[in-house]
Amino acid sequence: MSASKHIIKIEPSILIWARESLGLSLDDVANRIKKEPEIIHQWEEGKSYPTLSQLEKLAYDIYKRPLAVFFLPEPPKETTPKQDFRTLPDKEISKLSPQLRLVVRKAKHNQLVLKQIYEGSNPSKKPLHREFTFRNTSNPETSAKKLREYLGITRELQKSWKNPKIAFNAYRDLLETNGIFVFQYPLPQARGFSLMDKEFPVIVINNSDSPNGKIFTLIHELCHILFNVGGVFRDVNSGELKKDLRQIEVFCNYFAADFLLPSDELLNETIVKANKGNTSWEDETLESLAFTFKVSKEVVLRKLLNLNLTTNKFYETTTKKWRDNYQKSRDKKKQKQSGGNYHATNMSYLGRNFITQVLTRMHQGRLTPTQVSDFLGIRINRIREYEQKLF
Repeated sequence: MSASKHIIKIEPSILIWARESLGLSLDDVANRIKKEPEIIHQWEEGKSYPTLSQLEKLAYDIYKRPLAVFFLPEPPKETTPKQDFRTLPDKEISKLSPQLRLVVRKAKHNQLVLKQIYEGSNPSKKPLHREFTFRNTSNPETSAKKLREYLGITRELQKSWKNPKIAFNAYRDLLETNGIFVFQYPLPQARGFSLMDKEFPVIVINNSDSPNGKIFTLIHELCHILFNVGGVFRDVNSGELKKDLRQIEVFCNYFAADFLLPSDELLNETIVKANKGNTSWEDETLESLAFTFKVSKEVVLRKLLNLNLTTNKFYETTTKKWRDNYQKSRDKKKQKQSGGNYHATNMSYLGRNFITQVLTRMHQGRLTPTQVSDFLGIRINRIREYEQKLF
């Protein structure tokens, strides 16, 4: 009998843990491994066991776990989505896709890397999540104004950024300087999420979103961090959200809009004053305001609605038109896209700061090339390429 056909006796609870941690059903696994659901159930009951080749497929192809994990005496201790996003109701948690759960796992891995390279302590002398703490009694506009002043964000600074991509990178660098770490990955279902940690809170942004969209999500998720609670930014209008979550989501939307586009600054704009008394707005006007503050036109129009300078009907009709046009444009872009460059994309995902810190510690003799390879998700022979791009 070949080694791949040997029956492997393992702790059944680990199979259950591996499947449930990705939100997969017995049917899901059975379809992927081309076995009847009853066979999977028997493995999880300890009534029969998979062969080595079957276990390898479960580990590498389906559960995305190291094979060694399945030989442990009990499931490893790790937080669950319910603990990570404790304000999400069970029904919402059950809808988190396996793909999104895998990205959450990557983000947790990055948190562990941060703890190792910074020896367990946040490198910022005054981490933002300790300097600012939000509560249910906080006011979003007042909170946004204070944080803008603290971080030195002004209209002049926002206008000086040549485009939204530069603006996003500037906000990202600013948050990381203040102890909030930012990563980007493709995110099914969500525009972003945040994971709270007393030393290393992280924000993950949907890499496929527009730069303006990324900026809004970044500040929205920062708000979650300052509430000391992780969040998933998806559909803020969902009627299935818990009352507390809805309050936080609404607060964070107002906070993000007020932080990026303060009401007094908007009202003081010449083109806004010129439109006084008219609840309709030209696309060119909204585009100009959006470019000045490096936000989306939808954020501008939402602010105008909040200030009673437009109507609900105009807002709904206009934003629907924008979303439809954006979807058509995105579909065309997808058809033309090639596979892209993995390493350029990986650098965007992890960020210059994270990669630089990992490489610096390798040069200091505190990390091995093998560790760097694991932390950055690259082969050892690619490390030199990353060094040349960053140093």
